[in-house]
Amino acid sequence: MKNLILTALNDDSALYYDNFIPFCLSLKQTDYQDEVGVIDYGMSELKKDSLHRQGIKIFPASNRVSELLLDRHLSAADIAKKYDYNCVALYDADIWFPSPHLSLFKTIENSTALFAAQDVWFCSFISACVKEQSKQEITNKINILSKKNSGVWQCGVIVGNKDAWQHYQDFVLQSLTMGKFKLEYGIDTTLLNLYSFETNQVQKLPMKYNCLPVAAVEIKGDKRFLIQNELVEGLHISRNHRDEKLVNYRFLYPQQYYTQGRDYALSGNQDYQLTKESLLVFPPQPDHLTLELLYAFANGGHFFTKIEESGEMFKADSLWLEVSGFSQITLRNPHQNTVRLFYGYQSIIGYAPCSEVKICFAQNDFQPQMGSVYFIDLAPNESLSFCTRELDRDGKRIRWFFDNLRLI
Repeated sequence: MKNLILTALNDDSALYYDNFIPFCLSLKQTDYQDEVGVIDYGMSELKKDSLHRQGIKIFPASNRVSELLLDRHLSAADIAKKYDYNCVALYDADIWFPSPHLSLFKTIENSTALFAAQDVWFCSFISACVKEQSKQEITNKINILSKKNSGVWQCGVIVGNKDAWQHYQDFVLQSLTMGKFKLEYGIDTTLLNLYSFETNQVQKLPMKYNCLPVAAVEIKGDKRFLIQNELVEGLHISRNHRDEKLVNYRFLYPQQYYTQGRDYALSGNQDYQLTKESLLVFPPQPDHLTLELLYAFANGGHFFTKIEESGEMFKADSLWLEVSGFSQITLRNPHQNTVRLFYGYQSIIGYAPCSEVKICFAQNDFQPQMGSVYFIDLAPNESLSFCTRELDRDGKRIRWFFDNLRLI
């Protein structure tokens, strides 16, 4: 038996770093031993090189329709047929695998059916992609299906053998010739449910394989997730849940994400110590607070210092340090008296903020809130560090600001 776990990617770097890397890292921690592949919808050469290095197969998209969410289904059918896979499981890229076991392919027994989990919602986009003249007809059919099955099918995970995928592809292509549908968001879900209504060829996949956080998930203290007393094997971090620390791989397993994830980073795997001279470019005046720069490193990307002159972003004459990727700036109080430092960090227009921003002081870590102002009293010879960790060094940045500070 030759099985394939498949997902689809375009050149969206946020999806790549925030979701696809957790997808890959967590899948490697399971007992799944077969092939992993990505359908290519315009990935950069850097992304493709990264996938090749990790042994991930890259398949060209079929490009039969303009909507990626539907074309990936047609591509999955073509891939299963061309490469003779026994079973293909097509996943959304924002799913990760919290269990060490992946039993998905053992559940596939009906050779003529696709398998999908039920959604917890009946979303409005199911009917929004239907043209007005056909809306009542299609909506009625899916309503009947929903009442029969106590829900509609969700497209986060679809699995089946090559014949099941081929039957579904034939249905989709035929349906699109009828002039009833608009190729827009939701069309994949609409056609999967319509296929189920017309053919009865979609079977129920246990929700543990495609589990949304809102589906009454029980979280155990050892980072296990349960649904209906079964271990969750696929946690679906949909758009509304991507900043929730209780369910997001990046927050639950930061060490794995920021260390093993560097193998998937597109640039900046090497850390560099910065020379002090490159940062000591603004000499202090008598009224400035001064702190000694003990240490600074970054993994390339962006590192920039300036003085705020306008006072529009923060106080005039404050010191700015803009950073990206992995960075650390360690400052020490060289004075014989305690000094008070006011600081904070801001976002930078055109960039998302770094994923992890923290202050390291007295062997404790503190994660400040973006846009807030903090102060700390440093005793003589005390030091503190301003740190970021971010795999996407080119797409994410922050700006540290320090009131009335100069470095020496």
